[in-house]
Amino acid sequence: MRETLKAVARAVATIGVSPLLLSYAVRRVLLGGDRALEGSAQTLSQVSGIVGEYLRRAFLARVLAGCAPTATIQFGALFSQVGSRIDDRVYIGPRCHLGLVHLEKDVLLAAGVHVPSGGATHGIADPDTPIRDQPGARTLVTIGEGTWIGSAAIVMADVGKHCVIGAGSVVTRPIPDYSIAAGVPATIIRTRKGSGLGARGSGAETDGSGLGARGSATETDGSGLEARGSATETDGSGLEARGSATETDGSGLGARGSGAETDGSGLEARGSGTETDGSGLGARGSGVGAITS
Repeated sequence: MRETLKAVARAVATIGVSPLLLSYAVRRVLLGGDRALEGSAQTLSQVSGIVGEYLRRAFLARVLAGCAPTATIQFGALFSQVGSRIDDRVYIGPRCHLGLVHLEKDVLLAAGVHVPSGGATHGIADPDTPIRDQPGARTLVTIGEGTWIGSAAIVMADVGKHCVIGAGSVVTRPIPDYSIAAGVPATIIRTRKGSGLGARGSGAETDGSGLGARGSATETDGSGLEARGSATETDGSGLEARGSATETDGSGLGARGSGAETDGSGLEARGSGTETDGSGLGARGSGVGAITS
């Protein structure tokens, strides 16, 4: 049912842009396809909401080299080259400016991304001639499948598949597949493949107990319980020691606190530096001893 409604909406949108398509056909003869596209794209870019999305897609599907029916083209997006292609499930954010570009499927362009027709659209070789009068060269810029381009980035060279380009970056050289790049000019920070993502903590290990150690340099002792914290250990009693450098004495109870110990009485000493004297009672407080009666 949903797909049927979408098909009806696409048909209505095609009817809605038919006057603009007729105008484009006349202007293409007089001005050329690219110049005619610029004017029409500017007009359609001002239509907001889902209505604008359907109208822009309906128009571009009949003007560009390719525009998939599942693409999303947001408010303010401008196009200047009829040779561009937009593949399935591409998202073009608000105020993007696109020249000669091929956006492969699942590409995401955040707001304000500029993709000119390569990096040599203006000639600058002759310093005595105004730049506007010097010949430039347009080249197709391809952004690979599944790539995400951050807000306000400028892309003047090909970007591979499944890449991430940081916001505000300027891509002047080709970026290989699975790269994360950022900066001006954009440089590769790391790759998304083989980066070791998914590990918890630095130097965390497991000892075969089947439980994962979390934290920095944590270990388990084979008891089947996990040690949490920095350099914590268990003594085989089956209970977990919590805290920094805490120990148990085999009584089966855990000592809590810094430097706290038990003396075999089966009761736990609480506090800093407290001891028991064999009476079976715990001394509480700092440095206080229990006296035998």
